[in-house]
Amino acid sequence: MDDQFTPYCFILDDAYRVLMAGPCDPAEAASTTAAPVGSLPAPIDRAVRALTASWKSDIAGGSNAKISGLHLSIAPVPGSDGPRIAVFVRRALATYA
Repeated sequence: MDDQFTPYCFILDDAYRVLMAGPCDPAEAASTTAAPVGSLPAPIDRAVRALTASWKSDIAGGSNAKISGLHLSIAPVPGSDGPRIAVFVRRALATYA
């Protein structure tokens, strides 16, 4: 599969700490009890926080954004010890007129 179309996945806890990163299956997020391994790159972190700010009171079905040539897809994922946030990052495809 072409890397341009394969998203990179981050699984975050409700404090936006990265629990898993890589070409992962969000279904794994429900069972992970991993310790945080880091944080998102700053521009992605800001976008994720802005798009999920209302999720504390009203969990949405997901969000999308495009920043710096990247396409972000963000979705809530239930976890065994609390809610998770799945963030899929892939290169945004260029469009030509």
